[in-house]
Amino acid sequence: MTSSEWAIRPLDADDVPQLAQLDLEIESDWVLAVEKKVAGMAVTWRLFPQRQEPPFRSTHFAPPPQEWADLEQNLRDGLRDGFVAAVDRGPVAFIELGAEEWRQVGMVWNLLLHRPYRRQGIGTALMRQAIAWGTDLGLRALVLETQTNNWAALNFYRRMGFVPCGIDDHFYTNRDLAAEEVALFWYYELEDTGDE
Repeated sequence: MTSSEWAIRPLDADDVPQLAQLDLEIESDWVLAVEKKVAGMAVTWRLFPQRQEPPFRSTHFAPPPQEWADLEQNLRDGLRDGFVAAVDRGPVAFIELGAEEWRQVGMVWNLLLHRPYRRQGIGTALMRQAIAWGTDLGLRALVLETQTNNWAALNFYRRMGFVPCGIDDHFYTNRDLAAEEVALFWYYELEDTGDE
């Protein structure tokens, strides 16, 4: 499929019911393994690629119904922004964004693609729209979080120029390290603010 067969436009609350029907599941044969060592107040982390056995297959990746309802309401109330990739039959992917003015960053809350439309440049086009959105708002950075077992997302964000900046090994459960699903936070600097 070429970009002439899909188009990027602003995300609208009326898109949400169709988006909630998409196949958003992920599969991953690799994980960014995390080792943590604690000695008093000294904490060190080591992250390294590792084959995941058995491969990770998500069964809960799509947002639950309440999150879809919240997204729809937040879009209606102007609390969220975003973009959608659509084909003739409707939306096939979206990026959900929110500006945090107090710290001048744009949060990338979700970037989700219908499985049959992956690896066609849609995610790249949506992220470029997000970068332009953040630049137009005068934000200093885009921020996002993803799981260390979502190998495709990790590589995608790295290719787009995002840099890892933080780890939370209790973000999803109290056993994230053992489950090999650790939250990794990324930044994409939009401008040099001169902060030292």
